[in-house]
Amino acid sequence: MRDGMWRAHELGGPVVVIIVALSVVALGVILDRLWTYQRAGLGRNLRLAAVLEALESGQTADATTALAALCSPFVGVIVAPPLDGLLVLADGSLLLRGQPVGVAQAVAQAAQQDGMIRLMPDHALPAGMLIGLGRDLKAAGAQYVIIVAERRGP
Repeated sequence: MRDGMWRAHELGGPVVVIIVALSVVALGVILDRLWTYQRAGLGRNLRLAAVLEALESGQTADATTALAALCSPFVGVIVAPPLDGLLVLADGSLLLRGQPVGVAQAVAQAAQQDGMIRLMPDHALPAGMLIGLGRDLKAAGAQYVIIVAERRGP
């Protein structure tokens, strides 16, 4: 082996030795990444799809059991606490944690936390009604009103 390296050095100079050394380092990095991805289960989303399906159908016990078996970076996102926002239904009515509330109640609740109201409007809510609701919340004393929306692709 040593004779082979010396001959490579004689033929190509120190550049060949540097290229060989960097190739060995690159191979080590590639093998490390492959091992890490294999351990994390990236690319095997069938078990993750089963967890999401169970959550969507309301089977939280099954979802929790399946989630405990997962070794995926997505687990932290799935088990994160839900955003404490103000749901605005299509008719303009407000729900906070599943309970109907008025503008004053929503502002009082926000003042107890961080003073921020996160509106999660229904897709069918007219824009004018949403803007009016934002103005009502600000007039009632809300420090910040943030509209949380989802981005839909083409």
